[in-house]
Amino acid sequence: LERLKQKLGITGMSVSIITLEQVFLRVTRDESEEVDTNDPIRSSQKITGLPYLVQCAVAFFLKKITFVRKNPWTFWFSILLPCVACNMMVMAFGEEGPEEGPTKLTLETYQNARAFVKSTSTYLAHTYGVNVRQSGGSARILEDHDTSVSGALIQTSMKDIGVYRNKYIVSAEFNGTGSSMKANGFFSGTAYLGIPIAVNAISNAILKALMDDESYKIEISAQQLPSSFAIDKREDADSTVITLAIVVFLAPAIALYVTQPLQEARCGVKQLQTMTGASKIAYWFTMFFFDFVQYAISSMLLVLTFISVDKTLDTRFYGSTEISIFIQLMLLFGLSMLPFVYLASFMKRTLNATINLLSVTPLVLGFVEMILIAVEFSWDNDMYKNFRRVQSRIFQLFPFLSFTYGHGNFFATVSRNARCKRMTDELIAVSCISLDECCSRNCSNGVCSNPFPYFVKTPMVGLPSLSTSMYYMLGSFFLYFAILFLIEQQVFEKILMKIRKKNSWKTNTTGMDELVMREKATVASEINKKINRIFEDDNENVFLVHELRKFYGKQEVVKGISFRVQEGRCFGLLGVNGAGKSTTFRMLTGEELPNGGQLWLKNFNLQTDRV
Repeated sequence: LERLKQKLGITGMSVSIITLEQVFLRVTRDESEEVDTNDPIRSSQKITGLPYLVQCAVAFFLKKITFVRKNPWTFWFSILLPCVACNMMVMAFGEEGPEEGPTKLTLETYQNARAFVKSTSTYLAHTYGVNVRQSGGSARILEDHDTSVSGALIQTSMKDIGVYRNKYIVSAEFNGTGSSMKANGFFSGTAYLGIPIAVNAISNAILKALMDDESYKIEISAQQLPSSFAIDKREDADSTVITLAIVVFLAPAIALYVTQPLQEARCGVKQLQTMTGASKIAYWFTMFFFDFVQYAISSMLLVLTFISVDKTLDTRFYGSTEISIFIQLMLLFGLSMLPFVYLASFMKRTLNATINLLSVTPLVLGFVEMILIAVEFSWDNDMYKNFRRVQSRIFQLFPFLSFTYGHGNFFATVSRNARCKRMTDELIAVSCISLDECCSRNCSNGVCSNPFPYFVKTPMVGLPSLSTSMYYMLGSFFLYFAILFLIEQQVFEKILMKIRKKNSWKTNTTGMDELVMREKATVASEINKKINRIFEDDNENVFLVHELRKFYGKQEVVKGISFRVQEGRCFGLLGVNGAGKSTTFRMLTGEELPNGGQLWLKNFNLQTDRV
C-alpha cells in the first residue's frame, strides 16, 4: 500500500487495534441498512424418535453409495486386495513332491560326453564304447599297454581343464586274469550323477558282451520313494506363513475403510451434519453396516480363493468345518477392526499418513510380541512372567494380534488334519509302526472320523487358544465402539474440563471500551433471565455469548468475550491471526468445548441442550 499510495489515491494510512467486542459493536452500530424483522425465519416441524433415525440412516446410506461411486478404486482395492494372500498358499504348497518324473541315470543327461576305456578283452572294450555312443557320447579305446585310463585322464586335464571337467563324466578299465574279471569305474567329481552312471555303463558293457548282442541294455532311473513322512510335519511353519500373508494384505485393505470418515472430519462435513441435528448414532451405524457388508464380501472372496487353491493343489485343508471356522474368524476380525479403524479418523491426519499408520501398526506390534515371547521362553523370571500375563491380554485387545493368534492356531490344526487326510491307508499302516499321530485319527480314503479338535488349549503355555482369540475379537468390537461414542459425545474432554476447571475468572476491565462493558452487562442480564426461566416471546436476541473462554494448556486463546446476535442479522468474527476467531467458531458449532462461559441459542443452552 505504501508503494502504491499515489497510484491508488491514498493520502494517509493509520492502524488501530480493537478487541473482538468492539468489532461486534461497531459493525452493529455502523450498520445503516434497515433489517426487516416482520418476517423472521421459522423452523419447520421436526420429526423425532424412530422416523428421525430412519430418515438420517437413509440419507447417510445414500451418501455412502455416492462416495463409493465417486471413489471406485478405493472400493475395489479394499475388496480384492486380501485375495492376493492366496498366492502365498500356492508358493508354500504348489511345489510339494517331485516336479519331474524319474531321472534317467545314463550319459544322455550330459551332452557330448566323452570317455576312456581300456580292457584286456577287446570285445568288452568295444561294447563299452558302443554303450557310450548309444547315449550320445564318444569313447576312445586305449590300446597302448603303457597308457592307463588314469594316465590318459591326467594328460587330458593338463591339455584342457575345461574339457576334462565338463566332458569326461565316466570312464572304465577292465582287467581279466584267467576266469576272473575286475572292472574299475571312473566318475567325475563335479557330475552329480557320476557314480550311478559309471556303474550303469559298466553293467551295460558286460551285458552286451555276455549276450553277444549290442541291442541289450539296462535302463536305470532314480525316483524318490514314498514315505509315511513324505507329508512333512510342518504345521507351525505353515500356519505362520499363511497367517502373515493374510495379515500383510488385509492390513492396507481394511485401513482404506477410514477414508470417508477421515475426509469428512477433516473438511468439516461431519461437524456440519452434527449442526443440522443429524444423529451421530445413525451416522456410525450406517457407516458400519455398509462397510461390514463390503468387508464380508471381501472375506467371502478371500475364503473362496483359498478353497480354490486347496482344491487345485489337492492339499485337503478345507472341509465344511474348516470353512465355517475360517469364515467366523474373518467376520469377527472385521467386526472388531472396523470401529478400531474409525477411531483413527478422530486424529484428523492426512489420509496417506493414517493409512500408513494403520497398515504398519499390526506389523510393529507383531514384531514386538515375537520379541517378548522369545524373551519369555529364554528368561525364567517370575516378575517378567507376571508382566507378560498383563501385557499379552492388553495386546490381544488389538484385533490384528487376536486374529494372528487365532488363525495361527486354527491353521496349525488344519495342517495336521490335512496331513492325515492326504496319507493313503498303506502309508498310515506303515506310519503306525513309528507311532505317528495320524494313527489315532481313524483316517481312511481322505476322511478322518476323529480329527484333531480346533477349540482346545495351545500346547505352548501363555499363548491364547483359538476360542480365546475369538472372544477377544468379539469383546474388542464393543470396547472400540464404546470408546468411539465416548469421543463423539466429548466425554473425555468434559472430564478433563471438570478436572482443570477454575472456580472463577475475573475479566480485566481496565481500559475496556464503555460500549463493550455495557454490552457485557446486557448479555449477562439476558442470560440471567433465561437461567431463571423468564422467556420473552418478543425478545429479538437469537444468540447470546457470555464470558466465553478457551485454554490450550496454560495459554488462554479466547479471553472472556461476550456478544449477542439479533434476529434477522448475520454476524462474523474479525481480528488478526491468533485472535481466537477459529477457536471461537469451533466452540459455537460444538466442535470444541469451552473452558468457561455460556452459549444460548434462543431458549436453549448449547452446552447442556446440544444433541
